[in-house]
Amino acid sequence: MYLQNKYTTCYFNIIKRAQYRQADSYSESHHIIPKSLGGNNTFDNLVKLTPREHFICHLLLTKMVESTNKNKMVYALWMMNKGNSKQHRVKVTSKIYSMMKTEYANAVRESKLGKKLSEETKRKISNSLKGKPIPGYTGKSELWYKRHAETHNGKNNIERRRINTLS
Repeated sequence: MYLQNKYTTCYFNIIKRAQYRQADSYSESHHIIPKSLGGNNTFDNLVKLTPREHFICHLLLTKMVESTNKNKMVYALWMMNKGNSKQHRVKVTSKIYSMMKTEYANAVRESKLGKKLSEETKRKISNSLKGKPIPGYTGKSELWYKRHAETHNGKNNIERRRINTLS
């Protein structure tokens, strides 16, 4: 299941070290074999990691597997970054964030590639967006309307077309 590479070696070194120490501060439970890859909740598949180790392990997991499994690990890493009120999260550098975001976007794109939305789904999306403002669009300013009127001398589109075809 795992690729034989330096990331796999590093991952299992962190796991082995964590299995034989007593957690003396905040720690998080980690599935050695992630549930999405067939792991379970048994004692021998769980280990207590520091938040930093937990983040690093999930980062390593994205480099230890391929294909659909990689997408699953990228998703898990991205969701770790989201956090919740019960978990302490490691602050990531912009470089790590950029890598995570890119990998996550690619995984989502790949999972949706070639899938067509049903007409009902399209209708639901359309209805949910009706009446909501378009992000970043503030509308036309008063200055725009004033300049537009000056440019077209108060004539509407039909009058302008007729005048342009006559000249």
